[in-house]
Amino acid sequence: GFRFFTVFGPYGRPDMSIFIFIKSILKKRTVFLNNNGKNFRDFTYIDNIILYMNEVFRKTKDKKFFFHIFNIGGEKTISINSLVSKIEKFMGIKAKKKNMPKIKLDPVNSLANSKKIRKFTSKNFKHDFDHGLKETIKWLKSYIWLFFDTKILFITKKSIFVLKKHSIASSGFMTMGSFSLNDVFNKIGTFVKVSNFLIKL
Repeated sequence: GFRFFTVFGPYGRPDMSIFIFIKSILKKRTVFLNNNGKNFRDFTYIDNIILYMNEVFRKTKDKKFFFHIFNIGGEKTISINSLVSKIEKFMGIKAKKKNMPKIKLDPVNSLANSKKIRKFTSKNFKHDFDHGLKETIKWLKSYIWLFFDTKILFITKKSIFVLKKHSIASSGFMTMGSFSLNDVFNKIGTFVKVSNFLIKL
């Protein structure tokens, strides 16, 4: 079994704090900071999870009788305030922040001890937190553009037809467009062709 510590990265869980903060900042919504942002978390980039799990599977000789629990974490903490500051810096957008009281059941600190899995695999995978955060922001920006505030009307074998809501000041307008499935899955994060014009993500 594996015990993960606050995993983040492209295609991650949308209910995790990093995704919530990035999305809120992009949409100019308030970022709520429990315990005044003074909680500390051990974030683990998805690449480390994959690398360690693959190594455990590769090193396990008898897979029918293998009973171990491994922690997989970054083994380094960062405060939520520092996390939000980094997101603001990398996105070039100032967040609207509101301090909130501490949640009773929410731990102030989390820190993984991955010594067991490092010893078992004879590996010590480390990620650069800033690099992982930048990759997450890059992916989430393109994902939000395509899937949030967008209603999928119908899908054919080659295209997705959508109705997208845009906002201008206090008013809004709707546009209809079609995405090539190849564009959606292969070009997301660069340029996607919508009808007869290009939109940069």
